[in-house]
Amino acid sequence: MGTKTVTIHVLRAAAVLAAAVSCTERMNIDTRASEPVIVVYGELSDTWSFPEVMLSSSADYFSDEHLRHIYDADVWIESGGRKWQMSRPSDTEGRYVADDGVVVSAGDDYTLNIEVDFNGDGHRESYSAATRALPPVALDSIRIVPQKTMSITSYNILIYGQEPPERNFYIFQLLVDGELKTEEITDYLYMNDMLFNDTYLDGMLFGMYLSREHEDMIPPDRLEDTILLDPGDEVTLRVLNVEEGYYNFISQCKTERRGSNPFFGGPHSNIESNIRPAGAGYFAAYCTSEISATVPEEDN
Repeated sequence: MGTKTVTIHVLRAAAVLAAAVSCTERMNIDTRASEPVIVVYGELSDTWSFPEVMLSSSADYFSDEHLRHIYDADVWIESGGRKWQMSRPSDTEGRYVADDGVVVSAGDDYTLNIEVDFNGDGHRESYSAATRALPPVALDSIRIVPQKTMSITSYNILIYGQEPPERNFYIFQLLVDGELKTEEITDYLYMNDMLFNDTYLDGMLFGMYLSREHEDMIPPDRLEDTILLDPGDEVTLRVLNVEEGYYNFISQCKTERRGSNPFFGGPHSNIESNIRPAGAGYFAAYCTSEISATVPEEDN
């Protein structure tokens, strides 16, 4: 048998094999309803406040019902022998509020405790979440630089400061004239120090924001969520130094909300949580630092 004949037989065999493995068959998968789990979200910071904790129950993936909020839980926070009781909610959102103000201290551990008859069997279950408040990371300054590109004015926010040697995970909040512009989780800006660990940030670009004079360029349904700047505005950058778990929780929540490029994979099937046992959501404590600058007039 010649080489040419052998090659033809091999190609035929490959074609038959490819046809065999490329066949498709319709399969019905029984997607059973998932068991509900408790959903918890709360934050503590080094700014004096009456912290809030939201409690609800998850819903089945295919359910079109609103989340069931939880009203009959006992909730409290502990740290180093101190205890802060949280009042049961009087509204319709399952919101628990601390009876006394709380200010976290860097390096301290905080535990959220919850007791509730979650599954309605007449017995109260216990849930908890532990977190540590990491020390604040302070910047030296921020600088706001006008930029004009094809008659469109924007403002670049540049960061200056020494980044610490340890691995850090940051969440940023932006305030304009004292008004918080990144209030919702989906508005949070986040970044880790993988690319600039233990270096001096000498004018690193944080973000670019459009001048308010161009607000007609923003789609109406996005205008409320878009940060626009005017000369004279005071911009404050608030830096939250958070635990890696909370950083992952925020980034995964944003991915679930917006979706991800299929080229890099789909959304997370399970968002990170520190609610034990088998809960969803996150309870976090962190320290903050702030730095401000005024938006300058555009250079002529």
